[in-house]
Amino acid sequence: MLVVLVGSAVLAACSPGTKITIRDPMPFDAERSPDWSPDGRSIVFSWNDASNWDSGGVYVLELDTGIRRPILSGGSCDHCEPDWSPSGEWIAMVGLTLVRSSGDSSHRLTSALGFSPSWSPDGARIAMSSGADHPNGPKVIWTVAADGSDARDISEHGVGEWLSADWSPDGGRLVHVRYVGVGWPEIFVMDTSGANAARLTNDNVSDGNPAWSPDGLWIAWSRNDPGSRPYVWVMRADGTSARRLTEGFDPTWSPDGGRIAFSAFVEDGSLRLHVANLDGSGRRRLMP
Repeated sequence: MLVVLVGSAVLAACSPGTKITIRDPMPFDAERSPDWSPDGRSIVFSWNDASNWDSGGVYVLELDTGIRRPILSGGSCDHCEPDWSPSGEWIAMVGLTLVRSSGDSSHRLTSALGFSPSWSPDGARIAMSSGADHPNGPKVIWTVAADGSDARDISEHGVGEWLSADWSPDGGRLVHVRYVGVGWPEIFVMDTSGANAARLTNDNVSDGNPAWSPDGLWIAWSRNDPGSRPYVWVMRADGTSARRLTEGFDPTWSPDGGRIAFSAFVEDGSLRLHVANLDGSGRRRLMP
């Protein structure tokens, strides 16, 4: 077992099959932040157990067998935001920490606390949100080489937080979230340098968790109208043809682009992983 520091939390990378107890201070159980493996056979996700208190974990669900195995446990990882590398070898998460998808090793990339990591399609860089230059201020978007070097702040400062970047399949653009003035968060795209931004949503509701489709033609995201539960939406990459897909949030595309996995509330008030087709049909829960 290898122990690494993530922010102020202590996380433990576990050998495959290690039995662990996952705990978290949230008032309900939660399976959240899913990300599909490049081969389409597994989904990595964060798990929180409301019956315990001060730790969380990251699991990999094997879709063919239904087996889930821990790759990270311990500490205070209530929302680890795992993101699978294009090679399938590594999973990046809050930290900025890399854990082998087998769960047998991990290492910290930067001294800055990074959130919402996203791999570039070639696996060379990782985008993340961080307040590294402003520890008590807003988070902005950085990119960093996969070995932790060459960190670049690509954001404009003093205009609100920039969060939750996701690379386009061609590696040239980043879809992301911006807080515009004192309004709600909205979806934008920009070049990987931070230039040539375009606003995709302008709806005075909370938009977040954008994810680019594998063919680059669509973007899925979460929309939360005040007083209602969040829904997964999809739109064309230019912001047109937006439509509501199904109730849920934290969408991730299957590698073939045919399905979307997401987290959604169920009858007992917990959050559970689901999957649905692009027309909203075939919705089902992934684990009992």
